[in-house]
Amino acid sequence: MKLSFIRGCGLIVFLLSFSISYSQIASNVSPLKYYNSLIKKLSQPDSLIVYEVYSTWGSGIAYFVSFKNNKKVSGYWINESFTLRELMPLGLLPNDSSSGVSRIIKDSTIDFTEISTYIRQNKIFKLRNELEITQGCEHEDVSDGSFYQLTKIKKDIAIYTRYYEIYNPQCLGVKEYRIFSGLDHLFKKHFKKPEVIKRSLIEEYRNNPK
Repeated sequence: MKLSFIRGCGLIVFLLSFSISYSQIASNVSPLKYYNSLIKKLSQPDSLIVYEVYSTWGSGIAYFVSFKNNKKVSGYWINESFTLRELMPLGLLPNDSSSGVSRIIKDSTIDFTEISTYIRQNKIFKLRNELEITQGCEHEDVSDGSFYQLTKIKKDIAIYTRYYEIYNPQCLGVKEYRIFSGLDHLFKKHFKKPEVIKRSLIEEYRNNPK
C-alpha cells in the first residue's frame, strides 16, 4: 500500500514536471530566451518571424522566416520540447539527450509573400491583447487548449501577439480572433510539412541505435 502510494506520488511529480517543461512558452519566458537556440542556429539574423501553436503539454513545430543581408531563409524549427514529447514516450530519445533535440529544417519553396502582406495589412502586432478583450470571448469551458503566437524578433527586440483557442465558438465575433484564425490558415497553406517532419523524425530515431 505504502509502496504504491509512493509510486503514485512519483508519477504525479513526473507529470507535473513534464507539463511545466512544455508550458514554458506560455509563461513569462522572454521570446528572446525561448527562441535563443533558433536564433543561434540561424546565425543571428537581422530579423526573424516565428509562428508557433502550443499547449500546456507541448509545443508544435514552429514555422519561421528569417532575413539576413537581404537573404531569406524559411523553414521549420523542431525545438527540444517537441522532440522530448514525441520521442520519450516511444523510448526513442537518445541516451545523452534527456532534454530533447533541437534542429532546423530549411525549405526554400515556401512563399512568404501572402503571409507578409496579411500581417502588414491587418497590423497584427498592434492588435489588442487578450487582457484588453473583455467582452465576447470567454475561455472558462476550455481546460487545455492551444495558444497561437506570432513573434517578430529584430536584433535584441522581440514583440509578439498571442491568443488562446482562436477557434473557440465564443470568440468568433471578436475581430482579433478572426484575423488570427485567418493568419493560422495562411501559415498552414504555405507551410505544409509538419506531419511529414514528425513522421520522419520518429522513423529516423527508430532506425538509429541510441
